[in-house]
Amino acid sequence: MRSPDLGWTIVSASPEQLLSFRNGKITTSPIKGTAPRRALETEDQRGKEDLIESKKDLAEHMMLVDLERHDLSSVCIPGSVKWAEFRIESHPNVHHLVSEVSGELKPSCCVTSAISSLFPGGSITGCPKVMSMAIINHLERMPRGAWTGSIGHIHKLNNLVELNILIRTLEVHEKAGVRTGRVMAGGGIVHSSNPELEAQEAEWKADAVLRAAWNVPASISNDTLPSLSMSSKTLARQSEIRPNIARKEKSRKKKIILIDNMDSFTHNIRDAIVKLGCEVMIENGWSSHPDEDVAMWVSDVIDKHSPDGIVIGPGPSRPESYNRTTALANMGINGELISGKGQIPLLGICLGHQAICLADGSNLTRSPNGPVHGSPVSVENDGTGLFSELAEEHSMMRYNSLVILDVGESMVPNAWEGGTGLIMGARHRYYPIHGVQFHPESAGSPDGMSIIENFLSLCD
Repeated sequence: MRSPDLGWTIVSASPEQLLSFRNGKITTSPIKGTAPRRALETEDQRGKEDLIESKKDLAEHMMLVDLERHDLSSVCIPGSVKWAEFRIESHPNVHHLVSEVSGELKPSCCVTSAISSLFPGGSITGCPKVMSMAIINHLERMPRGAWTGSIGHIHKLNNLVELNILIRTLEVHEKAGVRTGRVMAGGGIVHSSNPELEAQEAEWKADAVLRAAWNVPASISNDTLPSLSMSSKTLARQSEIRPNIARKEKSRKKKIILIDNMDSFTHNIRDAIVKLGCEVMIENGWSSHPDEDVAMWVSDVIDKHSPDGIVIGPGPSRPESYNRTTALANMGINGELISGKGQIPLLGICLGHQAICLADGSNLTRSPNGPVHGSPVSVENDGTGLFSELAEEHSMMRYNSLVILDVGESMVPNAWEGGTGLIMGARHRYYPIHGVQFHPESAGSPDGMSIIENFLSLCD
């Protein structure tokens, strides 16, 4: 794209799709996970295999898949969002892990709403999205220009949209007859990232554009980076990634209040509950008014929705950052979450689990083994509470750096991480109150729906 009047030109060879819209279906194809190409075929194949097996790259990628599912779910028909495909793409000088996430746009939403929900792309922001963008803005303190923006076309007549993410992009500014070009590159950072390797990855990504524009490599070490033919190989499709869950329709839909704590997975939890035949109402776990009577707010919300159950969702920071969430947890532990049917069942997920255990007198501290974000772990259970009639061990996705290390007064641990013994779940001795530290709604928790279904069975 060129604007002579502005003296501004963009040349992009981006491989990443932000949004495609056709026949009511929205698709995004996020990229996370990168390895350099190798000149020798055997070494190149080994590089692909190492990328597929890399825990660090898979953690980056799975977090992104869950984030994009959430972003699409905010504008798509509940239950329609799917992780459709997982593949490895081989570009001239790098291999990438790529997924396809799609959904059906709500009749009440338009493409503009979808763009607003997805932009900036999750591969650019990280997760949780809002907090990550605030941190990026604080650290960079300057506009990025075209880089990590988006370009494409919107065809209103045929209702078609194709937008990319502006990576692998040359931005040229012309002033007084002098043209200055700029190429930027970066990558996702997780707890296990190696700074030196992350810097090298940025060089791999910038290399092709720099060679095309100036015939120079991104770095001296990249002087032998090959330029090979492109290919794509599907690693898994929807039916293999996670089996379809038939939507359960009942004569009376259970009403579930879901508490959002500024998280980037809230709509994934909503979708999971909707697929199991329930109606979900989302309420914020915080108030913009510091003097709000949160006990009165809880009472008003219960009167307004007449819920059969309440789920306190995950979120960044500590539970104390969310005054409504803290109030709900305290009232639950004190036996004060009451409706006409009695005690309202309460489920806490991740931060919600921590809030409930804190209200019960437990201590919340940093995990002694460090953060785990976007990685599945083995979770063992004693067969009680939400784990009743389930297998003794499951693979579940963790997204947390804080853990409950001790036992409170009424919450009894009933699930632990295999090998470390960290508490991954708890149940109340008397009330229908449960908490899980892992994310059952995640694409990386294949048996997670059973946990949610067991909770919903309590909500009668």
